[in-house]
Amino acid sequence: IYNAINIGSVQLEEGTVKSLIEEKGMVKGVTYKNSAGEEITAFAPLTVVCDGCYSNLRRSAIDNKEEVLSHFVGFVVKNSRLEDPHSMHLTFCKPFPCVLYQITSDEVRVAAELPADSIPSMANGDMVNFLKKTVAPQIPETGKLRETLLKGVDEGLLEVKIHATMSMSAKPCDKKGVIVLGDAFNMRHPIIASGMMVALSDVLIIRNLLRSLPNIGNTKKVSELIKSFYVIRKVGPPQTQHSLLWQSLVTEVLPSTLLSVQVNPSPNIEAQLKKAIEEGKR
Repeated sequence: IYNAINIGSVQLEEGTVKSLIEEKGMVKGVTYKNSAGEEITAFAPLTVVCDGCYSNLRRSAIDNKEEVLSHFVGFVVKNSRLEDPHSMHLTFCKPFPCVLYQITSDEVRVAAELPADSIPSMANGDMVNFLKKTVAPQIPETGKLRETLLKGVDEGLLEVKIHATMSMSAKPCDKKGVIVLGDAFNMRHPIIASGMMVALSDVLIIRNLLRSLPNIGNTKKVSELIKSFYVIRKVGPPQTQHSLLWQSLVTEVLPSTLLSVQVNPSPNIEAQLKKAIEEGKR
């Protein structure tokens, strides 16, 4: 963004968007509040909605429904450093996985997944017991992984946060004048932390499509390109395009595949993997 404002034709305006402005099934712009608290309307031939998994604007553009898969309990362990601080350490525990990774030179983030319908209580100590007795014994001792997790639990989980993990299939937006990107458009299990890469991939796809237009004021042409965006996002781009696009396709399928195989293992793993991959493509 800040590189873009160095271009003379770009003006940066920051604020909190309250709603989309719509007329006869076409999005014309947004209503937002600026830093002074003033409510302002802004109009444009194309509005991009990219406000994340908890999007306030999604329902105004598409009717995609999110599904809560589970919850992650996360906390930061201070004054700690893993032996391999440059990697994300993923352990397939039962019933759900746990991840540890370095976020600063002396802080490690721990995130353990919990069943959607069963969150241990922090107040009565059930959460501590769950992490110590169920999760910790399954974490490898190598690389200071188990030691770091237990250190965080023993220090009291002072800044514990619990977030829902959600899934939402990608359904194209029928309205003109708007496009929805990233987690606002569709979500996959966050086990491999792919949300930002998918969002950047979306930006790359739409940029490559829109750059062919002399301007974006031609609603018909823009609508045609947006339809192409949905096709490319689902089936993949030509081989001449950037590898990031291919990586994003993998991240759409891999999380649900891993989770399906771990949570409900089958004697016929190969068949189960194929089924999970097909379901992940939807």
